[in-house]
Amino acid sequence: MLIYQVYGVRSGNDLVLASLIAITGKNGLALYMPLLVALQAAIISATAALVSTPFRFARLLTFLALCCAAMLTLALAWQLFGQISGMLLLVLSCVLLLSPFYRLGGISLCRFITLATLVISVFVLTYPEMVPFFGLAFLVYHSANFREVHRYLGRISIATMTIALGASTLILPDVFGLVAFFFNQLRYSGDAMRLPEQFPYFLKPSGIGATWGLNHFGATETQILPLTIIVGAILTAWAIWGASWQAFRL
Repeated sequence: MLIYQVYGVRSGNDLVLASLIAITGKNGLALYMPLLVALQAAIISATAALVSTPFRFARLLTFLALCCAAMLTLALAWQLFGQISGMLLLVLSCVLLLSPFYRLGGISLCRFITLATLVISVFVLTYPEMVPFFGLAFLVYHSANFREVHRYLGRISIATMTIALGASTLILPDVFGLVAFFFNQLRYSGDAMRLPEQFPYFLKPSGIGATWGLNHFGATETQILPLTIIVGAILTAWAIWGASWQAFRL
C-alpha cells in the first residue's frame, strides 16, 4: 500500500476486494465477479432513490431502464471494477449531498456530516476522476434552490468545509498522490483519449441508440437501425427535459 501512496494509485477497489477476501477466506478470483454484480445492483437501487418525485412509477421506470441500460452494463460486462465502484460512490454522494441537509440541526447534522465524510473519503480514494462531476452536480442543485440556501448559507458552508477537511484527513497519506494522479489522467484525457479510435461508438449516430440499449455499440447497417437512432434521440431529449423540469420544479 505504501507504493500506492507514492505513485498515486487509487487503492479503494483493492482495499474492498482484500477486505472481502479476509472476511470470507475465499479466492479473489472467485469473489471478483460476484462483488461487481453486487455493486451493480447497488448502483441501480441507489440511482432510483435519486428520483425525487412522490410517484412510485417514476422510480420503478428508472430502475427498469437502468437494468437494461447499455452504458451501465458495459462496465459490468468488461469487468471494470474502478468504474463500477466509482459510479456507485458518485450516486451515494449525490443521494446524501444533493438534498436539503442544511435543514438538519444539532446531533442529526453531526451524524450526517460523519456519514458524508466517510462516503466522500472512500469516493476520492476509489475513483477521484469522478469527483468533479459530483462537484458540478452539487453546485447546480444548490444553485437551483438558492432562495432557500441563502438563508442557511453559514450552516451549509461549515458543513461542506467540515466534510471536505474530514475526508482529506482520513485519506491524508494518499492525498498528494491522488492529486497528481488526477492531473495525469486529465492530461491523458486531453491527449490520447481524444483520439477517435479510443471511443468510436458514440462518434456516429448509432451511438444514440446504443446508449438506450436499442442497438449494439458496433452496430452494422440494418433496416431498423434508423428507427433505433430516432427513438434513441427522442428518449434522450425526453430525459433531458424531464431532468431539467424536475430540477427547477423542486
